[in-house]
Amino acid sequence: MSKGQFYIITLVFVAASLTILLMFTQFAEFGPLSVKNPKLGFENVQNSISQRNTWLATYWLDLRWQTKTVVIITGTPTNPVQINANIVGDCLNTVRVASKSDSQLNEIPSQVTALCDVVFGTVPGVNTYEIYWNSTATIPTKTTGTGTVPSYTKTIEQVPQEGICSHFSSTLPKKDILFQCSAIPGTNNYNYTIDYTSPDFSFSGNLN
Repeated sequence: MSKGQFYIITLVFVAASLTILLMFTQFAEFGPLSVKNPKLGFENVQNSISQRNTWLATYWLDLRWQTKTVVIITGTPTNPVQINANIVGDCLNTVRVASKSDSQLNEIPSQVTALCDVVFGTVPGVNTYEIYWNSTATIPTKTTGTGTVPSYTKTIEQVPQEGICSHFSSTLPKKDILFQCSAIPGTNNYNYTIDYTSPDFSFSGNLN
């Protein structure tokens, strides 16, 4: 091997070494930002809120009403029907009724009796109804009326509690993320106020 060839090989080796070193340095400084998503934790919060509120719209007519009686009418009722929903409290100001078909809730006009039975007209082809009561808000006073008592079954359910804030407040701080969250019930969703701060991303605002 001539001296000139040796110098050429040496220069190629040094150039290759410098190139590899430069690539490694760039990866060490900038590579992690290209392979991780600095918004991942926030996107998990955002997606959870969106999915839960989408489900709530199919399950609860108005989250300000704390209790509902789900009524399934059997047979062919004579309209209007009169249902004992086990309501306790001011039924003249708080009762709402919805018909439910598949995942659709549609409010329908209703009345009450002096004993807080609920009176409403049934919807053709629908046998499931939800009577909402025990509210944190009021609606115009209802009139009183009477109806025919049909054959039916009923169950009582409580309003779904907000769970997004408590879940992420216990998990995100373990990932060096500052997270504050509060929620106010709207009609059929929760309105969230979020403060989220990570080393790479921050957000402060409302989500629903």
